[in-house]
Amino acid sequence: MRVIDRWRYQDQAILRRTAAGELPADLAIVNCSVADVNTLSCYPGEVFVANGVIVHVESDPANFRGAEADAKVVYDAGGGFLAPGLMDSHVHVESSMLTPKHFGEAVAVYGTTSIFTDCHELVNVAGQTAFRFMLEDGKRSPIRQFMLIPSCVPSVPGLEEAGARIVGRDVEDLAGLDRELALGLGEVMNYPGVIQGDPLMTEILRTAKDCGLYLQSHYYKLFGRELSAYLVQGLGGNHELRTEEEVVETLRKGGWVDLKGGSSMPVWAHDFFPDLLDAVRRFPNPDVLKVTLCTDDRHAADIENKGHMNVAVQRVIDAGFVPIGALSWGTRKVAEEYGIANLGSVAVGNLADVMVLETLDRVVPTAVFVSGKLVAEKGELAEGAKQKRIPAPEALLKSVKLTAVKTGDLEIRAPLAEPVNVKANANVKVNAIDFTRKITELVAEEIPVSREGTLRLPQEGDFACLAVLNRYGTGGRGIGVIKNFGLQGGAVASTVSHDSHNLTVVYRDVEDAVKAVNALIERQGGLAVSFGGRLATVELPIGGLISELPAAELSEALSRFEALYYQAFGGKEVSLLKVATTSLIVSPKFKLSDKGIVDVLEQKLVPLFPDFSDYRP
Repeated sequence: MRVIDRWRYQDQAILRRTAAGELPADLAIVNCSVADVNTLSCYPGEVFVANGVIVHVESDPANFRGAEADAKVVYDAGGGFLAPGLMDSHVHVESSMLTPKHFGEAVAVYGTTSIFTDCHELVNVAGQTAFRFMLEDGKRSPIRQFMLIPSCVPSVPGLEEAGARIVGRDVEDLAGLDRELALGLGEVMNYPGVIQGDPLMTEILRTAKDCGLYLQSHYYKLFGRELSAYLVQGLGGNHELRTEEEVVETLRKGGWVDLKGGSSMPVWAHDFFPDLLDAVRRFPNPDVLKVTLCTDDRHAADIENKGHMNVAVQRVIDAGFVPIGALSWGTRKVAEEYGIANLGSVAVGNLADVMVLETLDRVVPTAVFVSGKLVAEKGELAEGAKQKRIPAPEALLKSVKLTAVKTGDLEIRAPLAEPVNVKANANVKVNAIDFTRKITELVAEEIPVSREGTLRLPQEGDFACLAVLNRYGTGGRGIGVIKNFGLQGGAVASTVSHDSHNLTVVYRDVEDAVKAVNALIERQGGLAVSFGGRLATVELPIGGLISELPAAELSEALSRFEALYYQAFGGKEVSLLKVATTSLIVSPKFKLSDKGIVDVLEQKLVPLFPDFSDYRP
């Protein structure tokens, strides 16, 4: 177990004497019931804090002093519940499109006091430079931002090209930047490589263990000996389980399960969260299980308008679980998973990261404290909770190394000997990615060929073109056909394209695709939609992933963008992350990278034209 903020405990005399009542506390929180996630019970109490540490919890009403409590500051909780601050066991700050500082300010008002963030999105863009930026800017937020060092950059070597590469010595370098905040290895997505003993993965895992880092999991549909071969190497929580059977087997084998209850999930994807809760119900006492809550990906508008970890906890409560138990999954259990001894509960010796709730069944904080300092009250940041953010380095501000594209760059030419002479009704067999479900399939389709020799998408059947352009200067380009994506016309493009974050564009009209792609090249990244003669963009100049705006302003910009974006999908509300997932080559079963179509489970490239395996766009 590790202790965070050790310096707060250095003057033991002050802590001891304040606990004994010989010295006034810095803070006393009175008129409250303590939500004790250790005993899963509640009781009336008064809580005293010195140097950011809880030094005494008074539970005898005969000793309550209320407003007369011996403290420099007395905070009246108004008869509410004092609970530990919420902790997100797995999140990518970059997916919010906010800087770490702005992210912390946005989530603090909803009761989040600690996050465990894997910044592999930005590290894919600029390597160690990106990690250092996220670490330092995170220190300027009002919450604790623990860093997980990316383990898979690129996510699957050989199947995509990113802007950086992480090997064992990088893990050691980054762990040494801050031994307290850089405490883990981020999600190990190359789970086949772990199981099969891939040399690079073996080196990274060995280095991480030597540095004393926590190891975070990422795997799908692993059972039996394969799962054991993965877990035996010391890997911890997994946020990607999708079935009851996966959850049950992982828990039975001693693994941690991070339930993804607060993600900005695409509306077209199946919501696995209820299924995962059903799995937990199979056990007689869910509160003792190795279960935590997380958000993973949640963008700024959802945070600003709906909340953060409080959403995940609320979903568990609304599903019928006991509120205090749901709170424990988002607090004490997270601290246990990461081996942190002094966070996660309202207990003597713990840091005073706490929140006040009016009722336990509605997770709406009225006040939030970090190390005994008030950081938010009544949905607003407290005075003094904001700090100046650090400027982004040049490598992150100039990450899109592409020249403007032309129509011919995005047309798909049929691999025929004499395309000019092809009859208008000629067809060619194409491997199309079917996006009907989140677990995508590959289907062979007969696609018409124009007289010019290019593919002519059928008007019926919901077909679109898909291209992934390497933006780091390699010249790589993957191109293909996607089915059942829902795009009604025009084009949508993004440099937010998990995990390599190359420039990805889905399009029904090639001219619209050119407009959208060139708009992002000019703006050094972001989101773009070209539809009906109009162009809308969201500028994300920091690595093509992050805005310089705070949450409220970015939320407004996203709302303006969504108006045209939704029109391109026929008026449906579609997640902004939908385009990003088309190139997520660690998510089954078929995706597109800058090298071509990827069979995720077999970890190999598949030809666009099954009868012409040597075709190159």
